[in-house]
Amino acid sequence: MGMPLSFDELTAIDVHTHAEISADGHGSLSPELYDASARYFGSHGRPTIDETAAYYRQRKMAAVVFTVDAEHATGHPRISNEEIAESCARHADVLIPFASVDPWKGRAGVREARRLVADHGVRGFKFHPSVQACARPAGWSPTTGCGVSSSTPASRRSPPTTRWPTRCTR
Repeated sequence: MGMPLSFDELTAIDVHTHAEISADGHGSLSPELYDASARYFGSHGRPTIDETAAYYRQRKMAAVVFTVDAEHATGHPRISNEEIAESCARHADVLIPFASVDPWKGRAGVREARRLVADHGVRGFKFHPSVQACARPAGWSPTTGCGVSSSTPASRRSPPTTRWPTRCTR
């Protein structure tokens, strides 16, 4: 396991860093979504998590690393949350592991979220309602709704006036 973060030595923390490709070459996005992303954001590389760690270490930065689990909506399997957590543990001086659990997984997703925090050191969760095809009813918190400690952060890609996903609709 890498040494823990030393905030005195960091110049910044990137709180939105996608795990682009797994150790075995599996991409985080389907080829169609990757092509659309490249057209929108411009062509970009697909670094491994180890390469991502080297990039941030060289710049004296840290990064919150995650994938987006949207298999129900896209049909494309995610990069394993466990792989991301294990890779971040090897680079604990610069990487902070977040996880993503498709809300369509229901109770199985809740069990997975709890296990990822307890057994794999995941520090937070990424939700992406537009990609995961989920509604956001008012009054629900992803941390209390999943039974995960309220000290576990959750990130979502949506306007700040919206709430968190609890049920998915088409």
